[in-house]
Amino acid sequence: MYETKERSKPDMEKHVETIHIFYCYDDKDKVFVDDLEKHLVPLKQSLNIHTWWEALIRGGADRKQELNKQLEQANIVLLLVSPDFLASAHCDEIWQQTLKLQKENKIFALIPIRIRPVELEYVEGMSGLQALPKYGSSISGARNKDKIWLDVRRGIVEVIEQFRSQPQQLEDVREGFLFLGFAPLNGYRWDYDLRLAPGFVMSTDLPEAPWLVSEAIGREEISRRYSLFREENVLRKFANLPQTTDAIKQFADQYGELGTSVFLYYPGPASILWSGEALQFWVNEISEMHLLVTVWEMIQSGQIEKLTEHILWKLDTKCVAFVWKYPNGAQKSKVIAASENIRPSLFYQFEWGEVIKPALYYLSNEVEEKLKGHVNPTLSLAQRKLYMVPDSLLSALYVLLLLEVHAYEIEHG
Repeated sequence: MYETKERSKPDMEKHVETIHIFYCYDDKDKVFVDDLEKHLVPLKQSLNIHTWWEALIRGGADRKQELNKQLEQANIVLLLVSPDFLASAHCDEIWQQTLKLQKENKIFALIPIRIRPVELEYVEGMSGLQALPKYGSSISGARNKDKIWLDVRRGIVEVIEQFRSQPQQLEDVREGFLFLGFAPLNGYRWDYDLRLAPGFVMSTDLPEAPWLVSEAIGREEISRRYSLFREENVLRKFANLPQTTDAIKQFADQYGELGTSVFLYYPGPASILWSGEALQFWVNEISEMHLLVTVWEMIQSGQIEKLTEHILWKLDTKCVAFVWKYPNGAQKSKVIAASENIRPSLFYQFEWGEVIKPALYYLSNEVEEKLKGHVNPTLSLAQRKLYMVPDSLLSALYVLLLLEVHAYEIEHG
């Protein structure tokens, strides 16, 4: 049988998810890649599939970085197996990486295609996989090449249909929270000429450009799906993201927009609408998340001295406050609790001078405020389960932080 993991689009998804297919082959077998692509081309539009192989890497691009990016996006990996493939250190490196990703439930299916006679029974990891073609030893040994390629194509279509028929994939779920992430296949760009659409009200101190945009509203855009809740360190990747256009675009290309887009247009007659997010939106949200994650890491590692710089006990007003100084000199301050007016019962629960509990309360309260009105209940009829669904990428990132804090509170009482 094919090596597969449960991973699919949920019933609530309204468009056909793009299936990413990665070809792994040895350079000596490039002619078979051309044949495979020729037989899959008629299916690309009807089944919404996107194929990729190493020869598509642009000149000047970082080959390893691009290969890893495409492999991590792949839903299905086709292994064009031959004696040269099995003898290639490069192919073996990719094969080992696909095995790792498949074990992590990041690749739905690995399909060996015997393009030249080989014995897969003794290849680690391949012996249990259903190879194609199902009938005949290899493609090169077939008398009727078109017929054998048709068998291969049918086998690939079976896997695609299996992918799309699976129930909601578990890796999209995290402790009762469900998040469906999409990012445009062709990525984003920064635009300096778009302006806010008439009638949109925004703070006057927020710059109008540059804007992070993909396609105009109403234009068909193929997007790829990803599962944020199974990504390692994505929360800290965002919190520590350099506040530059290049770094932000790279993050957005991988995970999509934050969920703060506004309507935009190009000044002039008969202008169509766009939507996009301002660079300043991203900068502000990265700064805020960096603050909270930094405080969280201080709490986790018990950095009492560091926390005393931010958790201040004031005798004159009998309160405990949080203070944070940004690199640009700006300061953020907020009273956590006071003996009068501001959560007095909470104030007397703290021991004078302690910092861990007040910091933890401040952190939890800030995250909960960020999530108010941004997490909605959704019933999955297929699974008969109720999930809490963040309404944007930004909300999902705060859910990840909240879950970490919740686990800490349970462990430490």
